[in-house]
Amino acid sequence: MLMKVLLTSTLKRIHDPKSWRLGKGQDSFNYGIACVAAMAEKAGYDVECLDLFHNNWRAGDLERHVAEKKFDVVGIGFFTPQTDLAQKTAAVVKRVLPNSKVVFGGIHVTSVPVETLDETPEADACVVGEGDYTFTELLDCWRDGGDIATVAGIAYRQNGKARTSGPRGSVRDLDDLPMPSYHLFPMREYEVSPNISFRPPTVSFQVTRGCPFKCTFCEYTTVGGPKIRHKSIPRIIDEIRYLRDEFGFHSLVFRDSTLPTKRKFLVELCEAMIEAKIDMPWMCYSRVDLKLPRETFRLMKRAGCWQIGFGCESGNQKTLDRLKKATTVEQNMETLKIAYGEGLSISTTWMLALPGETVEDAENTIRFALDTPAHIAKFYLPVPYPRSNLERACREDGGLREGMSYANYDLYDQSDPIYVNPLIGKERQVRLTRDAYRRFYSSPRMWGRNLAQIRNLDMVKRYYDGVRLLLAG
Repeated sequence: MLMKVLLTSTLKRIHDPKSWRLGKGQDSFNYGIACVAAMAEKAGYDVECLDLFHNNWRAGDLERHVAEKKFDVVGIGFFTPQTDLAQKTAAVVKRVLPNSKVVFGGIHVTSVPVETLDETPEADACVVGEGDYTFTELLDCWRDGGDIATVAGIAYRQNGKARTSGPRGSVRDLDDLPMPSYHLFPMREYEVSPNISFRPPTVSFQVTRGCPFKCTFCEYTTVGGPKIRHKSIPRIIDEIRYLRDEFGFHSLVFRDSTLPTKRKFLVELCEAMIEAKIDMPWMCYSRVDLKLPRETFRLMKRAGCWQIGFGCESGNQKTLDRLKKATTVEQNMETLKIAYGEGLSISTTWMLALPGETVEDAENTIRFALDTPAHIAKFYLPVPYPRSNLERACREDGGLREGMSYANYDLYDQSDPIYVNPLIGKERQVRLTRDAYRRFYSSPRMWGRNLAQIRNLDMVKRYYDGVRLLLAG
């Protein structure tokens, strides 16, 4: 009999279908789980993917489902703010199926694998790093009665003590991996946030892994590593066509950390999309220091790019240096102006009240953000993820609050921040963030830039949904 495998997200914290459908929290399928599922399917396992976030399931719903299906192995992928939810989800599974195996995976687990096992008696193992090969080898080991300590890239228990096996290197050739198991997800039901969707329905996916940059606040390299790898251009075009033709998607979101890092790859991808007549608007994320010429932005637009998200982070050079961002304030402004001048929509992200900053520094970042030609701005308080350099900086200046739940490591709910800047104070930094949103989104210049982009009814609807999302927040 085939081993029955369930791959799932965690239970949700708040059951609010209205705000969820407005796009709060990103109602998009889990690409990482889809990749792991594809490898397990290829190896011959009976795999089901269950998106508890999307389904808005409660514990009772999950209990009934696992009791009916009697899974042998349940894999749960999650981020740091969902740690308590992952533990709750694992507890539900073990209560119903005590002999099943529960496996954790994701960035948080990779950062603190031993601690995660110590804190979660219901978890049997953790996948550390990229899970494509690791999870399937773990399944093989349990199926064949082998010693899981021989599986590279996991955390496990030996004589009751949590420990890690040898490290597993990153996947070198992404074309060696099967296409993610999109067919196991309710792809036609997902609704991503309107600020990244040009013409719904929109799908988010990835074509690269890894990031060579060393920003102190980012967890991306924890799993992906520092070396950029990408799928071949023909493979990417085939995957886009599949998403378009099989599920009817009208636009794309490249979720890659920094899609344009390799300019040659970016140019070849854009040229291939034009030649293949993909005709799907798309957005991606980038940095301001890649020195892309105007011609490259122009080519991106011809290939369908309508928006680029830039991580600007700060209007203060000393802060950018502390973050090891390796960018300058001048590059922030210069690159945004070039991209804006080529007719692209500009989305920016900023951080306020970072270690060492004063109220004036935070105000300076807000003023700088208002002066840019951005159409969208997102303002965040510092979230010092475990083992990050930012966490060390927050602890060293005495602002990291001890004994806080991982649920407080949340970019989107900033009412009770995990880090309180000693030079600013909790109440003031929360007010600064709210004030930044109010000032940016009440700016006549910002609205003028956005209204000038409207070309059709699809864009009218996008702005309508975006305003509803702002009001709901």
